[in-house]
Amino acid sequence: KNPALSAAMRWYRLGVQANYPDDQFSYFWFGLEIASEAMKGKDKVASLCPHCHGDLICPACNKTPLHRRYAGEAIGQMIERVIQGADAAREVHATLSKIRHTLMHGGKISDVVTELPCDERQAVDTLSFVTWQAIGTMLDSPAKAPEKPLMVARPPSMARRRMILATNIIAAAKGDPNNPMIGDFPEFAVDITMTPVVS
Repeated sequence: KNPALSAAMRWYRLGVQANYPDDQFSYFWFGLEIASEAMKGKDKVASLCPHCHGDLICPACNKTPLHRRYAGEAIGQMIERVIQGADAAREVHATLSKIRHTLMHGGKISDVVTELPCDERQAVDTLSFVTWQAIGTMLDSPAKAPEKPLMVARPPSMARRRMILATNIIAAAKGDPNNPMIGDFPEFAVDITMTPVVS
């Protein structure tokens, strides 16, 4: 019934399932772009000054030309609906857009991470949050309320992690090593160190 909603949810699902931050970011971005385009409306806006963010005016006719929101402007509008505060929303939009441009030109998030106000995991988590909220705005009406309330938990992070186990086993035999008895079976002391590693 709603192809844009289905497409956005599909990309979001692929983002959740992806193993690497660059892939996750790309998939979440596709979902956000689809949702933003679908929800941008038909109202026209002025182009903004990149410095003061005020409306640009044509010096020849002293008028402000209007246009329907471009894809980047639609995404900025969606981020403003999700992130509180105009300055914070602009920073999130600029950060996510910088990463998107880097990935679309063959780079990796790690290539620009030193220029960002966040690390890879935080960037992916922020984008996943914005995209999920954007998809929520696409729903025409809520589904019929279930008999029992649904509990929807948000994970602390979308980053994939691998658990690496390192064991150190010490065996100590009792009794005469030249005449072992079943009662002298070695005792084991096991030390386990767990280190989560971001994929």
